[in-house]
Parts: sequence; C-alpha cells; structure tokens
Amino acid sequence: EVRTPPNSHAILPSTTRMVVEELAARAGVPCRASPVSERELELVQKYPVTLSVAHRLVYSAHEYGPVEYQQTWFNSSTTYKTLESVWYKEWGYIYLDKIAPVWIGEFGTGNTNTDISSTTPGSQGQWFSDLIEYLRQNPFISWTYWAANGEDSYALLNSNYSGIDNPTKQSLLESIQFPFAASPNTHTTNPVPPTKKTTAVAGTSKKRKSSQPPSTVSGSTTTQPSTTPTLNKVSAASSGSGSCSATITILSRWSNQGTWGFTASVSVQAKTQNLSSWQVNFTLPAGEKITNSWNATLSGNSGTISAANATYNGNISAGASTSFGFQASGSSNNLLPSGVSCS
Repeated sequence: EVRTPPNSHAILPSTTRMVVEELAARAGVPCRASPVSERELELVQKYPVTLSVAHRLVYSAHEYGPVEYQQTWFNSSTTYKTLESVWYKEWGYIYLDKIAPVWIGEFGTGNTNTDISSTTPGSQGQWFSDLIEYLRQNPFISWTYWAANGEDSYALLNSNYSGIDNPTKQSLLESIQFPFAASPNTHTTNPVPPTKKTTAVAGTSKKRKSSQPPSTVSGSTTTQPSTTPTLNKVSAASSGSGSCSATITILSRWSNQGTWGFTASVSVQAKTQNLSSWQVNFTLPAGEKITNSWNATLSGNSGTISAANATYNGNISAGASTSFGFQASGSSNNLLPSGVSCS
C-alpha cells in the first residue's frame, strides 16, 4: 500500500520539510494482516519515488516477528546473520546503500520474557532481541515502537496505565534511543551510514579507523562537530584460557562542550563448551562512567567493571553467542575500555 501519490512533488509547499512514503511490507504483517507475495520496499532501488525537491523523502517499514506471521525465514536455522540478510534485502539497503533515510514506523513484541529475548532459533524473542541489536548497530535508522497503550498485546504500559509492563523490554528500547548529548536545537540530518567500527577484542590488540560522524545542522547552517573522538588501541587481558571470548564494539560516539561519550555493544561467545553463565571484565579509562546498560548485570559504573549475564541469557551453546551493551561518558576522548576478559 503506497500512501504517497505519484505526483507528490505537486503538494510540496516551500515550508514542507519531509514527505514520508510508507509501505506496509514487513515481516509478515502487511496492512491487511495477510502474507504478501511481494515486498514493496524491495522495489525502491528499481522504482524509487522521485520528488522535485531533494531530501524530503523517508521510507517507512513495519517490522514484526513470527507471532504475527510465520514467515519462512523464522525456522530452526534462524540466526542474527540470516535475519540481518532479510532486513537488508527488504528495507535496510535503502539506508545502507545511501538511497534515502529509513524509519521503522512500527515494531513490537509481547511482555513475557520469551517474547523479549530467547536463544531459540526462529522464536519471537530471538527476532526482537536481534532487531534491537540490528538497530543498535545502525543507529541512524529511525524507529517508533508499537504500542504504548496498555490494552495492546505489545504494550509498554501496564493495563491500568500506572507504570511499565515489562522493565526488560523498556530497558532494551532505551538502549537504542538517541543520546541527548548534542547542543539544544541541533540534530543530525542526512546521516551517512558508518562503514567501519572500532573494536576491542579479548585476546587481541587491534584498532580500526572509525568513519567520520555525520553532519549536524543548527538552524539553517550545516556544520561538522568540532572534534572527533580518538579511539585508541586496546590490549585485552584475556590469555585465551577462558571459557568464552568477548568483543567490545563502539557503535556510535559523540562529543559536546568537553564531554565525550559512546554506545558500545559487547559480544560474548562460548568456545568449545556450553555455558550456563558468563562474566566479562574490563576497565574504563579514568574519569569515564557508564550511564546506561542492558542485557547484563554490572558491578559498578567506573573503574574495573564486571558484567555478568542476565537471568535470560546465561545459557550459550558451544560456538554460539549473545550480547549486552552500555553507554558511557567522560571528560576524555580516550573512549575504549581496556583489559577485556571473559570467563
């Protein structure tokens, strides 16, 4: 269902900032709640909407899991990589290939723990937690959650609207919210997809160059942030004898008036044996503090940190992985933790 008429440019006055072209072409949930034979957003590359005024178009997708419709890619072989491939093919490429911005207009899940996170391939919980991770790794794909109202099966609020129904789900969503570190009246516009990330890997010492941050606009003047955080090398403390390996990846970073910060994802992978629990240790640079975390229980917010598994993600099969994440800020551009180990 294409909601933008063919002659959209004819209804664009000079004051219009954006036209959203929304297509319900998502993981089994088109507008009429029946399977679709063709994914409309896959056709954007071949048949893009072209407006006479540039930078006014956003493509919106609706993304739901197997509870809504059991698509073929939800099966016993489903992994993060297979879901990532589906999302790229159907709508992610629009942003990642720099065609246009993408906004996930709807996505949601239930309020049981297995609806929110699960290691069972093809499950609702796997789909939701993997989608959160995908959005975390692509922070300039915008999103809105369905729904807040307490009578909905995917509600954020409880039935009497007195609080949050499931704090774990709320915490996961908070982990992909945009950090309010920019100056007032400043926002990101036309972001360029990041092409490289900087990682600290338990058992290795490695640095990769990070992409430049996107342009920012304040009022009508386009500028670049005055300083780009320098991401230093990290020498991991792991000797390789632990039962698991851990990789810390900086997904996004920012600076504002002397304050530096970043969002990081930590991948935890079991080695040759199944795990029933795990713990990742690392040390933050002096003056740096963790301000938010998800999918793990942390021992503190500064200095040496011990991150233990949550109640729902301690079991990892040999060779499989899970992840947690955190946000941190400080007064130095030395962002990456050191001494990463996993046991």
